[in-house]
Amino acid sequence: MMSRSPRLNPEETERIYTGEYFDSIYDYHWFINNQRKFRERNENILRMLEPQREDVILEVGCSTGPTTRYIARMARKVIGIDFSPIAVEKARAKSAEEGVDNTEFHVADVSDMSCIPDNQIDKVVAIDLVEHIYDNVLIGMFRECYRVLRQGGTLSILTPNRNHYVEVLKAHNFILKQFPSHIAVRRPEEIKEVLISSGAPFDIDMEYFFSNAYPVFRLLDKAFMGLPLIGPWFRWRYCLRLRKPSCGGQGTV
Repeated sequence: MMSRSPRLNPEETERIYTGEYFDSIYDYHWFINNQRKFRERNENILRMLEPQREDVILEVGCSTGPTTRYIARMARKVIGIDFSPIAVEKARAKSAEEGVDNTEFHVADVSDMSCIPDNQIDKVVAIDLVEHIYDNVLIGMFRECYRVLRQGGTLSILTPNRNHYVEVLKAHNFILKQFPSHIAVRRPEEIKEVLISSGAPFDIDMEYFFSNAYPVFRLLDKAFMGLPLIGPWFRWRYCLRLRKPSCGGQGTV
């Protein structure tokens, strides 16, 4: 397992997660943040989440709430939590501006979601979150998600794959530099190790990879991601869906 510090200190948090940060991360860019990237991201969210009209859904690490608002039109209620008061303030303002009245936002740490009662959530979604948090926070997140989910409920995770060649280059500061906020990009097996350490007895319900959305480079991913040996280098994003067992099951992880 990768060695990681326990959590960002307040000075690092304040330096990285500014209002400008939250304003910029969803800005359109023809290469880095192109329309295909956001479209395929949403498609994979729906594939894992499978939202239903009666669902109460929790988004952990909701940022300014674009995913919260996106899935709110397909669910009864969507709750978003984020540790940043700036992000939550922006999320509330954007929901009000867009007239999305079935969302609710809280300032909370994902490892301590005491604002959410036990067994009240149908589905939890964590989109591009776990690469922003250290192992001890992720352990707490797994435990808290298990606590708040109803029996049979799911936790869906979408995150960068540390094995992808882009992440390998960033990790070695070669050609590309890692985003300062990406403090814990993990391999799939490392995420599972943290899950086991958490003791939350989830079942693995679904896992798969998809290719990047960058022009030209996405063709490389699609061509090579299914090959033996070199395939892991071309699997850009990792999607994992966990399920809380029904009827007192013990889980398989």
